[in-house]
Amino acid sequence: MLPMELIFNLSSKSLRWFIGLIYCLLFAVLYFPVTKNATNTIVTLNLLIILSTITFIIKKDFAEKLLSPVVLTRAVFAQILVQLSIYIYWGQFNKAAITRLPLVFHQIFFGYLFIFLLSGLSGKKFKISFSPAAAILSTNLFIWFSSELYYVHYALIIIAMTAKTYLTRKVNGEDRHIFNPSGFVSNIAAIAISLMQFGYLQENVYASQMGANFLWVPNFDSFVLLASCVSLWAPNMYLVPIASILTMTIFEVLCHSNYGVSFTSETPRGSIMLGLALLVTDPATAPKSKTGQFLYGIGYAFSIFISFMVIAFFKWQMYFVKVFFFIPFNFLAYRFDQVGVWLEINVFNRLKLDWNTSRKRLLISYLAISIISSASLTYKRGPPYYLDFANHLPSFSNDIYANSGDYSAPSFFQYLSPMHLFHVVKDLANGRVRRPKIPYQSPRQMNSEFDQFEDEYKRR
Repeated sequence: MLPMELIFNLSSKSLRWFIGLIYCLLFAVLYFPVTKNATNTIVTLNLLIILSTITFIIKKDFAEKLLSPVVLTRAVFAQILVQLSIYIYWGQFNKAAITRLPLVFHQIFFGYLFIFLLSGLSGKKFKISFSPAAAILSTNLFIWFSSELYYVHYALIIIAMTAKTYLTRKVNGEDRHIFNPSGFVSNIAAIAISLMQFGYLQENVYASQMGANFLWVPNFDSFVLLASCVSLWAPNMYLVPIASILTMTIFEVLCHSNYGVSFTSETPRGSIMLGLALLVTDPATAPKSKTGQFLYGIGYAFSIFISFMVIAFFKWQMYFVKVFFFIPFNFLAYRFDQVGVWLEINVFNRLKLDWNTSRKRLLISYLAISIISSASLTYKRGPPYYLDFANHLPSFSNDIYANSGDYSAPSFFQYLSPMHLFHVVKDLANGRVRRPKIPYQSPRQMNSEFDQFEDEYKRR
């Protein structure tokens, strides 16, 4: 088993080999067909970053001045594995997610070189870790740009890594970045895209299409839930999503009871679970105390609720709700920790309450609360992919079809989805015989707009 932290030193020669390998990988990506429409941008960026960094590599004592010990943490490594598993599962139903990966890897190589360059210019130590790869993989799960705007991805990487380097605070005498890098740039992109409402930008930004894909992909919410159990294990951050899911479920119940409308469509759903699993549970930026983590989870649910109201009022893309107020929320993480520590010392100790529950118990609680939340909410109204689209969503009827011209019934394994199970039980309890058909077996890739993105990156 990989230890919590793997620390070792690199010599000047080893670091030169490492950076030289990244140089080679940067250009190796150009051989993939998916890069054709973005090749000019990528070549230009390659040349600029190589010319900028090579001046530091040729110096004799650069390693002693710039290189700090390599720190590879198990928590971030597990998160990378979870992110890749999400891409692979998503790619089973939309191949754009798989054809996109070479370009994402190119962004990762660029990110490492930019951090090296930034370290050299600022006089700080260059830290080799899993963090840049995890941040870039995460960012690409929240927003994509077409080839015409592909350079924006690199602008986001520059902003994210600069913020991580310079926007820091002292914690126990050590500089720590304030914001989760992927959440930071996703928040900036969400606000910028929402404010700039014109056709060219909207046609070349793939955000709402990703949200639609996550809704159509069978059992995507369940898959992300199970995957998040792995990524949350090492840092033991289960209290954050537990508090968020409980709070959002309460919001849902109150909204249904008082207004007859939904707050977040369903909780927890796949896109919301991505925010819980990959953004707010970052161990470097989340509170350390258990009480602080619980309060932090409640705060994130409130930020989503406020985002829904603001975005609905201005009629912006709902997909951004999980990141729209992430910067101010992430900035207050330290305050959540301070309040949590105060409560533990002055209140919980007197009441003899202890949050230090084992990982296994928290994991079981996380799964139980997530399933109960899904059950309580889908009992009233099933998620979109359980609806009869022909009757309820005619605008999508041409995007999803089967060879027979009708929708296919779910397979045996798809019946095992918790949400589908609860929906079927509800129908049986109400005396209904007909079960809703769902477009699981559709030969078409889920969403027509997103198909255009896939076709664009498949051109040769």
